[in-house]
Amino acid sequence: MLKKRLVIAAACILLVSVALILGFGRKIASGEPKAVNEFEKQDDEDIEATIDQLTQAVLENDIELVNKIIESKSVDINGKDSEEKYPIEMVLVMNNCDMAKILLEAGADPYVITSGGKSVYDIATKEGSEHLKDVFKEYAK
Repeated sequence: MLKKRLVIAAACILLVSVALILGFGRKIASGEPKAVNEFEKQDDEDIEATIDQLTQAVLENDIELVNKIIESKSVDINGKDSEEKYPIEMVLVMNNCDMAKILLEAGADPYVITSGGKSVYDIATKEGSEHLKDVFKEYAK
């Protein structure tokens, strides 16, 4: 039983390492300031966001900021950031069901094709947690 737990722990560490190597954690690991810092300087009515800020806020699980950016309508929710990542793709990093719901309800396309050649929907429904699979299936077209 202990051996099985050690194998599972090692597999989890390996998955996190691969995600970091592939660049999912580059923004957090780089020590760049949180996306929210840019918005603290702006009036709520005049928010001008970038796709990079939206992707960063999703990655940081900053629900308040993600909602603020979505409401501002200053970003194409289905656009790619400067690292060729989609905001909806970031929910796969931590199986973030709440963030997936927010983005999908706001019009994020679950069928965008990632740099790996698969749709976010396919990845979520084949590799995600059971709850994440359910979230994506609920929004399937």
